[in-house]
Amino acid sequence: MISHDKILLKIEQELALAKQSPDQAKLKEHIRAISLLTDLILDTEEEHKPTIKKTVSEELELRTMMGDRYQSQNTEQPSETYDNPNSLLDF
Repeated sequence: MISHDKILLKIEQELALAKQSPDQAKLKEHIRAISLLTDLILDTEEEHKPTIKKTVSEELELRTMMGDRYQSQNTEQPSETYDNPNSLLDF
């Protein structure tokens, strides 16, 4: 992974080249490079952003607002129940 410092250094270099560009075409080329480099930093930060789970109060608020149509994303169904006829513990 490329460090942010290296990307920022490259952005500074492209900015210096953009300031020295004699024509619009070269200027836009350097600005596009800067845009791509900034997107690179932003994309890597989004990949490492932690996911935030809903709190109990948010779940209750959604259930209240949505009524019967709301199904929680965090609910996990039990893998086995006690009335499993194929259980090894049945005698």
